[in-house]
Amino acid sequence: MAPGQPHAIPLRPEFITPQDGHTKQDCEIAAGKRWLEKNAARYAPLKATLLGDDLYAHQPFCRRTLLHDFSLSLCLQARFPHHALTINVNLLQRPELGLVKARVKVGARFHTTLSLANGVPLAEGDDALKVNWCELTVTDPAAR
Repeated sequence: MAPGQPHAIPLRPEFITPQDGHTKQDCEIAAGKRWLEKNAARYAPLKATLLGDDLYAHQPFCRRTLLHDFSLSLCLQARFPHHALTINVNLLQRPELGLVKARVKVGARFHTTLSLANGVPLAEGDDALKVNWCELTVTDPAAR
């Protein structure tokens, strides 16, 4: 994916497999790092945005991704809160925390709230990577 581009391109996979000379089992982060090393030269010129889940939402991996000239979009699940990011977002007040509310009718009436914030520290400390954060909440008023 890339801003302004109508297409998403599936990229070469990097499988999670035992690596030669390693005694520990392989993991998603190790595979992600290998993928960056093997494929950055090929895909970074496309100005691609890499998509990932909670597992990749930590500062060392995000910095490594940025060093290879990729943008990164991560989907965090509410049931697995990102500790430092959650604390930093909860400290925000208006206008730092933007809110957009709308009623959407799709068969029934739902309320949606989009919360936005720019430059939120991903980790603790002065050298924390600043990220843009958004949260979409959909509620059904009839369910109350």
